[in-house]
Amino acid sequence: MAEIKVTLELIHDTEDTGWFVHVKECPGCMSQGDTFWEACDMIQEALEMWLEITREDRDPMPEGFGTVLRLLQAEPTRAELEDMAS
Repeated sequence: MAEIKVTLELIHDTEDTGWFVHVKECPGCMSQGDTFWEACDMIQEALEMWLEITREDRDPMPEGFGTVLRLLQAEPTRAELEDMAS
């Protein structure tokens, strides 16, 4: 299967202490979590659903996505993710 690289925008809500995450290449693909790690897990599920719905509706896929229905991104190490979260 092909590898998909996406740009994640993570926002920490200091009032609610939660995390909001959005896939920049996929309009409307967003999720949230109480923790940084939960938000990362939730966006993977959201992206898989977004890809499936986009394919079913025959909407255009972002360039380079083709008909891939599963998120296969090069996962950063835990240390890299912790650096991004701080």
